Amino acid sequence: MAKNWAILSKMKITGLNDTLQDVVEYIQREGGCKIYFFGGGIRDAVRPSIHGWIGGDLDASVTCDFEKFKNICIKKYGFQNCFSPKPKTKIIRIGSAKTYTEKKNEVVSIDVSSFSGTFDISHIFWEYTINYVVYDPKENILFDMTSRSLDDQCNKEFDIPVPSNQWLNWTNKDGILKALRKALR
Repeated sequence: MAKNWAILSKMKITGLNDTLQDVVEYIQREGGCKIYFFGGGIRDAVRPSIHGWIGGDLDASVTCDFEKFKNICIKKYGFQNCFSPKPKTKIIRIGSAKTYTEKKNEVVSIDVSSFSGTFDISHIFWEYTINYVVYDPKENILFDMTSRSLDDQCNKEFDIPVPSNQWLNWTNKDGILKALRKALR
């Protein structure tokens, strides 16, 4: 993972003059915030090689207060590059409004939430187990939030992170969108 992170962290963020590493260092230095990455981008980075990686978005969570993070983001990158993709959520997107690009070796955007609620939500709102590996870039540590994520990746499986008696509830919470996102990957 450290080798792949070294490659990923040198990629530019769409719409910014900064690399992923520049953004991480700025958030840590300016806000005193730790940042953790998770989701599909980290799932893909766990693979043995990310050469030829097609640009996509990353999901992250910061340890500082949401408003504090939003202010330090806007201070450096402006409103046009620090905005909420879904106005009623406490998520700030750093970078482009796009979520996908055909350009290789570019990070389209980083969707950042405050750590205070990111992993406390019900598993009903989660996608698949393979997306719940969390990476701490400062310490180079992977956390397996479901205790099945890494095994599922190695076995090329994906599973629903809720008990089978809650699958109906899971599908009612954007379930069709979750299935479509998986089918399109």
